[in-house]
Amino acid sequence: MTDRFRGTYTVMVTAFDDDGAVDLDTQARFTDWQVREGIHGLIPLGSTGEFLSMTAQERRDVARCVIDAAAGRVPVLIGAGAERTEDVIANCEMAQGLGADGVMIIPPFYSTPTEDELVHHYTRIAAATDLPIMIYNNPATANIDMTPAIVARLAQIPGVDYIKESTMDVTRVRDIIDLAGDKISVFGGIMGFESFVEGADGWVAVGSNILPAASARLFTLTADDQDYDAARALYRSMLPVIRLVGGHRYVSATKAALGLLGFADPAQKHFGLEPAVAGFDDTLLRYGVDHGPYLVLPLLGPSSARQAPAMLVDMLLNPVPYLVEQPEASALLAIDALQQFAPRIEPYPTLRDKAEDPYLFFRNMHLQGLNRDAAYGPDE
Repeated sequence: MTDRFRGTYTVMVTAFDDDGAVDLDTQARFTDWQVREGIHGLIPLGSTGEFLSMTAQERRDVARCVIDAAAGRVPVLIGAGAERTEDVIANCEMAQGLGADGVMIIPPFYSTPTEDELVHHYTRIAAATDLPIMIYNNPATANIDMTPAIVARLAQIPGVDYIKESTMDVTRVRDIIDLAGDKISVFGGIMGFESFVEGADGWVAVGSNILPAASARLFTLTADDQDYDAARALYRSMLPVIRLVGGHRYVSATKAALGLLGFADPAQKHFGLEPAVAGFDDTLLRYGVDHGPYLVLPLLGPSSARQAPAMLVDMLLNPVPYLVEQPEASALLAIDALQQFAPRIEPYPTLRDKAEDPYLFFRNMHLQGLNRDAAYGPDE
C-alpha cells in the first residue's frame, strides 16, 4: 500500500435541527472547523454519527456534505456498515460515487458471523469497491470480537488495509502488528496515546469532535516526534474530555460540549441539543486540568445561555486572562461542569404514544433532546 492513512481521525457527530432533520449547514460548518483545527481525517456515519437512525437519503446527504466541505484537504472515510453484505456494498458504491477516500465497515452486528463468514463478507465487499477498507472491531456493539488472529486473516484480502481496534486491550495493537505485519494499518479506537506507543498508525477518536487540534497534536508528539513526556502530559490533560465522551454518553456529551463551543445557538438550529447551559445560572463552568488549577468562566444571570458560546470562544482563543496558576491549563476542557449538568436533565419518556409508528421510541436519551437514535420493537 502507498499513501497510507495516518493520524487522528474524528468519527463525527451528525447535526440535526430541532425537528430531527439533518442540518447540513451546521454539518458543513463543523467539518470546516475540524479541518482548520488540524485534524488529520474525518469519518462521518459511524455510530457516533447515529447512522442506524438515518435514512439512506440522509446518509447520502451527510456523506456528500462532509466530502464537499472537506474539499480534499483531509481524507474522508464513510461509515458503510450494515447487517446485509449487499447493503454494505451499496453504501460503498455510494461513498465511491461521491468521492470518498475510503470506507469504515463494522461487521454484521446482529447475526454474529463465524470467522469464515466474516472472511466471506469482507471478501465480497472488497471485490465490489476500489476504496480502501477500514474494518472495525468493537465487540461491545457488534457482538463479535475480531481477534488479532482473525484480523491477520482478513488482512490477506486485497483492499482490507486498515482496522479500527476498539477494545480496551492495547496489546491488540501489538499483536495485530506482530501477526499481520505491514498488510494492515492499525488505528486505535479508544486508547489513542497507548495505541500510538504500541505502533498504531492512527486513532479514530470521539473526543476529537471537541478537541481536534489537541487530538491531532497528540499523534504528532507520539508517533512523529516520539516526545513521550510531552505527549503524556497532553494526554493526561485531555482525559476529562475523553472520559466524558466514553460509554453511553458518547453522542449526547459530545453534542453538549459542542453546544458550549458555539455550534448550538439556543435560538437557532443546533445538534439536536437543548441549550447546553440551561440550568447553569449561579454556577461555574470550569475548564482546564483534571484535579488541578482551573480556568474559571462564571455564567451568572438569565443571559448566560446566550453569552456562553461567545465567552467560551474568547477563552479558547485567548486563555491567558482566565488562567489560574498554570499556563498549560489553557484551552483544554475539563468538562466536569457537563458531568454536573447531565443529571439535571430529565430523560425523555418513550415516544410510543407520540409517534406515528406505535413501536417507535428512542433509546439512549440520557440527556433531553440530545440524541436521535434507532427505532426498536415493542419488546425492547
